[in-house]
Amino acid sequence: MENEKEIKPPAGKGADHPQDKRYSSPRDMLIDLVEKMSAQIPKEKQKTFNDLMIKNMDLDRLSLIIRDSMVKHFTAEELSALADFYGSPVGKSAMSKFGNYMAEAMPQLQSLMIESAQKTQNQMKK
Repeated sequence: MENEKEIKPPAGKGADHPQDKRYSSPRDMLIDLVEKMSAQIPKEKQKTFNDLMIKNMDLDRLSLIIRDSMVKHFTAEELSALADFYGSPVGKSAMSKFGNYMAEAMPQLQSLMIESAQKTQNQMKK
């Protein structure tokens, strides 16, 4: 995809760095998450759902959100440590489970947040 951007490695770790492949693109992360999310819908609609979600996602904006948020909240040293962790066997194992975790937890969390917001609105009207 032309607007796909990779998450850049910390300073001092370039394309020739042996662990360079540990950095997934936002598109790769999106594909994994969308595939896991689609398990919640009927099988015959999953491919269409996956294709449309990926097509409709603004990957440039997604990349910018991820990068800007990480840079805002983490130091360069912390980002490097996170990259090292996610490049390790344990980190790779954890990340391979992340899509399933998000697909299971997000619908429940969204429902809980909506329920709590509705209760709060009702109580504030009193």
